[in-house]
Amino acid sequence: MAERRLCALVTGASSGIGLDFARLLAEEHHDLVLLARRTEPMHRLAEELRAAHGTTVTVIGADLAAPDAPARLTDRLGELDIEIDVLVNNAGYMLDGHFLKFSWAEHDAYARVLALAPTELIHRLLPGMLRRGWGQVITIASAAGFMPATPFNTLYGPIKNYLVVLTRTLAIEYGSAGITFTVCCPGPVSDTGIIDTQHGRGWSRLGPLLCTPRQVTAAAYRAAESGRTVVAVGISSRGIAALGHVLPAGMFSRAIGAAVMLLSKEKRVTSAAQLALDAAATEPA
Repeated sequence: MAERRLCALVTGASSGIGLDFARLLAEEHHDLVLLARRTEPMHRLAEELRAAHGTTVTVIGADLAAPDAPARLTDRLGELDIEIDVLVNNAGYMLDGHFLKFSWAEHDAYARVLALAPTELIHRLLPGMLRRGWGQVITIASAAGFMPATPFNTLYGPIKNYLVVLTRTLAIEYGSAGITFTVCCPGPVSDTGIIDTQHGRGWSRLGPLLCTPRQVTAAAYRAAESGRTVVAVGISSRGIAALGHVLPAGMFSRAIGAAVMLLSKEKRVTSAAQLALDAAATEPA
C-alpha cells in the first residue's frame, strides 16, 4: 500500500454528490476511476483534478442498469491493472410518482442501479481489498433509509433501507479484516438531479434543511476514516432517525405520507379511475 497512492472508484461521478466526492478524494491525494453514463462531464472533471492535484484519473462510461455492467467494469479495471482501495457507491436517481406510473422494466432498471449494482461491485472488489488487508466501502443512501414508508417514491425507501442493513451486515462480517463499511444517509441535497424532481422541488422549499454535496461527502469521508458504519447528515436526516426511535411504525408512516402529500402534488389512490395506468404496467405477469 505504501508503494502507490490509494485508488478510489466513484460511481455516478458526472454530477452532484459523485462529482464532489471525486474532488474531495483528489484533495486527499487519491487516484480515481470515475464512472457514469455521461462521459463528457467526467472528462472535464478529470482535466480539472489532474491539473489541480496531479491525480491519475480514469474515465469509464457505463450504465449500471445493464445486468453485465459491474462485470464489464471489473474486467476493464483488470485490463488496466487498476486496484480499487476505496469504493464509493453513489449512482442513483428517483422514480417520482405512484408505483403503477412506471413499467416493470423501469422498476427493474431502478433496482439494478440503486441496489444490485452496488452490491455486485462490493462482491467483485472486496476480495482484492481483503488480500491487501485494507479497504473502504462508502455507500450513499438517504434519510429515506430510516423511514418506515416512502409513498410516491415506492422503491426508494426500501432500497435505501436495504443499503443500510447491507452495510451493517458487511461491517460485522469483514470489518475485523481491515475493511471499513460506511453508509451515509443525507436529507435532501442541493445541486443534485434528485432535487429537480417533483418531490425534490417540494423539499427544496425547506431551504435550511437542505445539505450541500460537500457536507455529504465530507461527512461520509470522515465517517469512513473514523470507522463509523452509519452516519446521518443534516437536520432532517437526524430528525427522521430520531423519530424512528420514538414513534410506532404505523404512526410514523402516516406522518411521512402527510408530509409528502403536503409538499407534492401526489395523493392517495382511492379508485382505479384516479390513476391512468400505463399499459405496460397492467400486462399480466
